[in-house]
Amino acid sequence: MGLCCKKDRVVLSEDANHTGTKLSDHFNYKLSTPTLPAPPEIHGISFPTGTPVIPGLLPGMTAIPTVPGQDLAAENAKLFALDSQNPNREIEGALIETNFKSTIGVLLDDFSESFGIREKVANYYLGQNNDFWIKKAQMQTKFTERRQNHRAYYYFNKKQLPIPPEQVWEFNLSKAYRTKTGDHDYIAVDGDFYSVLVTDTKNINRSEPVLNIIGGKWSDYWILPVDPEFLLQRTGYACVSRKSLTIDSENIWAYYNDFCETKQPQPTSEHPAICCVDELNQKVGSVNVTITWHRIPYTENIAKNYRFGNHISALSDLAGVHKNLLEETRVAYRYYGRNSCELHEQCIGASGWRRLLRFTTTSLNSGKADIHIGNVTDYLSHGIFEWDNCHKHFHYQHYANFFYDQAPGHKMGFCLQSSRRYFNTEYTFLNSLYDTCSYQGISAGWGDDYRAGLSCQWVDVTGLPAQTALLGYDLNPDGFLCEGSLVLNDSNAIQWELTNFTTSYGYPVSRAKCNFINNWDANNYESINYTLHNNLSFVTEPCTRSQSGPLRDCGFQVQNNAIECTPGENVTLGFYLRESKQTPSVTVRICESSRVLGSSTHCEYIYALANTIVELSSSESNPATVTFQCPIGRDYIETGGLYSILVAPTFIEDEFMFVNIVK
Repeated sequence: MGLCCKKDRVVLSEDANHTGTKLSDHFNYKLSTPTLPAPPEIHGISFPTGTPVIPGLLPGMTAIPTVPGQDLAAENAKLFALDSQNPNREIEGALIETNFKSTIGVLLDDFSESFGIREKVANYYLGQNNDFWIKKAQMQTKFTERRQNHRAYYYFNKKQLPIPPEQVWEFNLSKAYRTKTGDHDYIAVDGDFYSVLVTDTKNINRSEPVLNIIGGKWSDYWILPVDPEFLLQRTGYACVSRKSLTIDSENIWAYYNDFCETKQPQPTSEHPAICCVDELNQKVGSVNVTITWHRIPYTENIAKNYRFGNHISALSDLAGVHKNLLEETRVAYRYYGRNSCELHEQCIGASGWRRLLRFTTTSLNSGKADIHIGNVTDYLSHGIFEWDNCHKHFHYQHYANFFYDQAPGHKMGFCLQSSRRYFNTEYTFLNSLYDTCSYQGISAGWGDDYRAGLSCQWVDVTGLPAQTALLGYDLNPDGFLCEGSLVLNDSNAIQWELTNFTTSYGYPVSRAKCNFINNWDANNYESINYTLHNNLSFVTEPCTRSQSGPLRDCGFQVQNNAIECTPGENVTLGFYLRESKQTPSVTVRICESSRVLGSSTHCEYIYALANTIVELSSSESNPATVTFQCPIGRDYIETGGLYSILVAPTFIEDEFMFVNIVK
């Protein structure tokens, strides 16, 4: 059965034991928990015959793990006027202007003043056209997304207050100029942002009460990097909530947090004590930004200029987002041990170094009604969510299937959440009931993003040859999310049907009955043609945003693929350039190599063993030197003792050249 195909939806029997409350009780279901006998022995775990179990829990678990904030979220749900399941509801349009001023730039500090390098780079960026600076401004603006779309994690009892979708952003930019931001040398532009939120009047007060009236204004305050590129390389994990393999140099904007509150009693490696703002001022340069929302009278002439999004159905309907898949796809190397959750969940073909094709998957609710789940624990008796003892949270087993040619992938979600407001329409509420993992679903016009970089958000392409093939995903492949309307009994309780699926421990799985809309799955499939090159990663792919400097994670080439050294011992190398007026500076990066793969791991800056710059002033007798520790063994196969050398011109417009090595 192909990965893009749907499994048969065979109803085996009715779940006659299920009872529920009315939908009019704002989806606050109280579901019964049927008692099922555990098999005598399953997955190597023995239990007495007849042991009562809950299908969504591990055999032997007698208590349901606590989901933080679930009770509060359920209570908040009652405060909403949740008529969003009614396709005939009356809509009263509302408009909210959004604007701010900022400064956006390219930091020059990383470029040497020797040989005219910095001046050449400065002139290059002074000469960039408006499209370059618009993209730079868009990148900086995206750094505000996390806090505005996840305000429940930052403010007590406040819902999302997003800015409009990027398709309706407007920037008015100044001419580029040379300036100082603190002690930092910059090419910069000043910019004015303007757009208008198109929404319904309902629930605006749940974001900010002052916006509930015409003329009301609200402002949020941000401290942003003047140069949004290379933030992870420059500040480490100081400007994100915690250190994580999820975060890389390409997706840090989605995790940016300029708050300086320490959540841990004592600083740890995952929760550094250093403040983001201090790091920005010291290593990047910051700009204070005040985002203002202003409620204005509703007029159709304004609304039509900023309205975005096509509600395909009057009911709920999932759709993929092609733009995210196209722009947020990249290959990266990562190491996973034998006890990793990724191996446990079969997201990788084996332990060790893996080459992963990572991409973003988006579940957009393109209908006019919500896709509702609610409390996860209410669904455990039906086996839809399962407790994962490795990650210590619940998994939703039927989120999506992935594919790249013949390489399969499968995504188990754990939080179906309205994480981004994709549509800008009167049918798209300003905020969503489903703004945390405590109470799950996707509101109309909102989407749930699984970003490239998240665990298992990939296809394992280790060992695949170079090729061009379809990369894509299939949302809701087994029909467990109702894209249409739920089937209710005479008491307005959800009807359940037993499926041919079982949980990881062999228990039956039930699915809520649904009257699916016609061709409900026609837009659940999203794909692109992706060219996979031999042994490359995004570090050794061409740069796409005119990135320059030693910190960039693009535009490198492998000069030496695997050099032997003694594990754990220091290695000192010297480098010098051949005489060249065109390329006065080359960046050298030292990466770990894999014995199993027989190649470099094409490391990003933050994972490099060492980074250095080699300039024309170097020579065989006076080379630029770097010292690093030879990689130690990771397991009985990856025994360490191998490194590789990657090189790139420091300035992207310079001619590529290899370096001379002195050992």
